[in-house]
Amino acid sequence: MSTLNEFRTLHDEIMRLLASGQSQAATARLNRARSERPDDPAAPTVLGNALSMIGHRDQAIAEFNRALEFEPGFAPAYYYRGVERQNAGDLAGATQDFEKSAEAAPDYAEPLAQLADIAARRGDAEAARAFAGRTAALDPGEPISTLAFISADLIVKDFTAAEAGARAALTSQRLSPHNRAIALGQLGDALDGLGRPAEAFAAYGNSNEALRNHYAPMFQRAEEHTPLGHARRLATWFESADAAPWAVRAVDGPTGPAAGHAFIVGFPRSGTTLLEQILASHPDVAALEERSCLEDSIADLFLDGKALERLAKSKSEELGAYRAAYWRRVAANGVEARGKTFIDKMPLNTVLLPLIHRLFPDAKILFAIRDPRDVVLSCFRRRFGMNPAMYQMLTLRGAADYYDTVMRLGVLYREKMPLNLREVRYEALVEDFETEARKHAAFLGLDWSGAMADFAKTAKARPVDTPSSVQVSRGLFREGVGQWKAYADQLTPVTPVLAKWVKHWGYEG
Repeated sequence: MSTLNEFRTLHDEIMRLLASGQSQAATARLNRARSERPDDPAAPTVLGNALSMIGHRDQAIAEFNRALEFEPGFAPAYYYRGVERQNAGDLAGATQDFEKSAEAAPDYAEPLAQLADIAARRGDAEAARAFAGRTAALDPGEPISTLAFISADLIVKDFTAAEAGARAALTSQRLSPHNRAIALGQLGDALDGLGRPAEAFAAYGNSNEALRNHYAPMFQRAEEHTPLGHARRLATWFESADAAPWAVRAVDGPTGPAAGHAFIVGFPRSGTTLLEQILASHPDVAALEERSCLEDSIADLFLDGKALERLAKSKSEELGAYRAAYWRRVAANGVEARGKTFIDKMPLNTVLLPLIHRLFPDAKILFAIRDPRDVVLSCFRRRFGMNPAMYQMLTLRGAADYYDTVMRLGVLYREKMPLNLREVRYEALVEDFETEARKHAAFLGLDWSGAMADFAKTAKARPVDTPSSVQVSRGLFREGVGQWKAYADQLTPVTPVLAKWVKHWGYEG
């Protein structure tokens, strides 16, 4: 069976061939490795990683599993399966795989670095430093563990050390473009903590520019092909749409296995993660964080005006297959909703409220609201997992325009259809937690549970994979109220876009 060094030799050879466009040569080399050692785990592990790189997740997982059948303790197979699970948002599964990898090969630095990163994202500075230190002992300067050290300093608010660490990291030639952008964002966080907002804003801008350049081949499109363009077309369509069809109930009877059903929407960085973690702490709640389960119905019922007309006039029997597809996706994400109040948290599902209303007319909507200036600033400052919508946030104007259009849609939908909706104001929740949390629970038909007050414990135990994870794991984050004031000068270019929403939501004065 392959040693760790033998695996790395084969892996690096295949990656070099693929990077130089020699896919046929890479395939031939892998086939030769398989024929020479048919039960060896190295070749399927390398193949799995190659498949993962081009987005074939299920095939990649199958290859990693095959490698582990050949050798149950093969550390690289655990490691790369962990990376794939992490990319899919399964932090619990990823953590288990990284732990198994590190246990199987104590001299393997990569899984330790990933464990350091996960600990940092959960707000556990002590564990992050411990794993990063073990990584550094094996591989000084390993990029992910280097960033974890900086995150640990930020968690404990040692901003001077974080600034020094970030500036040192930025001199490293080992940082990938993505990790360089993360280090620039960490520098911004350190400078913000030190009370130097102008310098911090410049660092955030540099971070976002690096991400824009890196992800441009995947996500840079003409506006009509972006999430912003789609949202603007929806707003134009609904402004002139007849409200009558949307007022007719499309579904009679139960719409799924859950005892209750709710969607948390709004806009990223509006307090949706905080709200979801509070409610997920209730023993009668099952929750799913930021996993799209409406893809099947979006494709058929929400892409253009003709589809929307069909959706508006659809009958219960026509929608049954789409509801079933939704619940299958919920189950595939590891959530058992039967008999529970199921909460689907996806901030930008604001855009999809007409679809949600037609499929699940009894579902309750919790609409998160926060000062628009704090929302847009936070979207600009934070590093999201990249997708077309988050790519929009990499410029200040892009984030403001997207916020403006999504809020415009939210208002239009409330005018056109009878949504069972409750507003959740972030500032009120952090100011008077129990009073507000009780109200939101009652809206969902839930009695108050003391476990809801200990939501930070829940957050540490659950895979919270958003930029809010560190704050939520610390409990109520009152520092998030009014952060925009330190950046008022930097926000000037988008002040006119946000002004009407500042007034609309009552944040003037």
